Amino acid sequence: MSNPYLYSTLIGDASFRTIEVLPGQKADPMRCHILCHSSPSATTYEALSYAWGNPILSHSIFIEDKELKTTTNLHSAFVRLRDKKESRILWADAVCINQGDANEKPGQIRLMRQIYHKAQRVIAYLGEAADNSQEIYDLMGPITLIAFNRQHRLCEEEYEESGLPPRSHSTWRAFHQLFRRAWFTRYWVIQEIILGREVDLICGEWVLPFKLFTRYIIRGAILELPFTDTRANNEQVGMAQLMRISQLLDSGSNSWKLIHLLRLFRLARASNDHDYIYAILGIAAEANDSALTIDYTESAEDTFLRFAKYFVTQGDGVQLLYSSHLKSAASTLPSWVPNWATKDLILSSIAPDPIWDRVSQFSAGGESQASISLKPSSNDLIVRGIIFDRLFKIGKIHEKDPNDQSLGSRMCEVQYCMEELHDLFATFLRYPSGGDPGDAKWRTLMCNTSTGTFGQLKPPREYAQGFKALEILVDGLRNGKSLVLEEADLYFQQAKRPVGESLEWCYSKRRAVTVKGYLAKFRFSRRPGMLLLSSSARLFHSYYDWY
Repeated sequence: MSNPYLYSTLIGDASFRTIEVLPGQKADPMRCHILCHSSPSATTYEALSYAWGNPILSHSIFIEDKELKTTTNLHSAFVRLRDKKESRILWADAVCINQGDANEKPGQIRLMRQIYHKAQRVIAYLGEAADNSQEIYDLMGPITLIAFNRQHRLCEEEYEESGLPPRSHSTWRAFHQLFRRAWFTRYWVIQEIILGREVDLICGEWVLPFKLFTRYIIRGAILELPFTDTRANNEQVGMAQLMRISQLLDSGSNSWKLIHLLRLFRLARASNDHDYIYAILGIAAEANDSALTIDYTESAEDTFLRFAKYFVTQGDGVQLLYSSHLKSAASTLPSWVPNWATKDLILSSIAPDPIWDRVSQFSAGGESQASISLKPSSNDLIVRGIIFDRLFKIGKIHEKDPNDQSLGSRMCEVQYCMEELHDLFATFLRYPSGGDPGDAKWRTLMCNTSTGTFGQLKPPREYAQGFKALEILVDGLRNGKSLVLEEADLYFQQAKRPVGESLEWCYSKRRAVTVKGYLAKFRFSRRPGMLLLSSSARLFHSYYDWY
């Protein structure tokens, strides 16, 4: 750059910058002013929420004829938002924070809580029109109409009656592509949306209020409309994040513990590992705690360790241990410290949901409190508890075949895991608790948790009949036995929900039996001979509840 723009130093802890996008036509150079303010309350502006995308600074904007380089995505947002006749005052992190000033950045990140909350409007820019994204807007009317009149999965005839394209129609790919956009999985988006008083989504030429869009998507998901390709994990993660943000907005609270938020949004992605904590600190109850400093000069692992120690001192040791399995291959963290940046994620979790499950139904330790503390002058964690059993035998790791997710394949997978539990228990004459071993098997397979509802509920006893129906169906598939159509349909309806709710557990946990004969499910790393410990409180759930 021949004449680069140089930032002036901000004066005062609450001072910040906005950018005034000057009027112009679409093809005109992007001309702007950088404005300094004493605080977010001292001016009127709109805050931008967007994905940085490719980090290469390939475009230019001109500040008083001096050049400032920007990314393609931010430049695209400015072009879309620029008015032909009037200036527009915006806040965008990449240009309103001096990214080259390591001393300025932590203070501005702290201030973002105020910046987004005080903004007149938050604009979530999803990107330019692409992949038939206009069709999403066009379908909103028919979907909204049917979503509030139906409560069940639509059959093909109902799609046509409702003015919707068939499930297999290419129109639905517009939704698939939309949820693949980086904005939906970006970590910073969480606080940007939650803090905004008014939030609009912009994609190409269409504009929708965020709350209206999420209501539209959630209602459609209840009807099992094909918004995502079930084979594409990134689409499902994008939609899951949208749902989680909506849950927070609807929870009736504006104070969430940081450890809960970290667990809740573990699927979101950030380009800087530090940001897996810093990006949501602004909406946490501990946001103003001076002990939680923002420091990009320390390693990300040191940040994770520092915050983990803080959680223990605040009495959140149990919540921390729920996520201790989050690790990366190269991690040097103590075993009790989660690596929040790991990309090796397990979707299923038995820990109680931090938003919906205020009191878990699964609690081997009753109401007693866990004893978890830090060993002085070390990175060791002290957990007091009771050794009550030892791992005896453990089953295989089952890997999902991405090329075969047919219904028949999924049913066979669940039945195979049931048979594995049967084999593991074969040497025992009775179940230790005195209960029915058959009941223990299917409940263990599901971690005794029904995932079909918000929050955790123990699955109903009727599921036992569903697993018996599954056994009959799989036996027919394996041995070429044909069933009467009506009979096969009845078995399928009985088995459908138990199979759907069990499948992810088949892939994310290993089945096992203890020395005393309890059936259980464990993480992949567990080995025979390991001790099983209860540290009271609600550390162990579902498979440690021993039915």
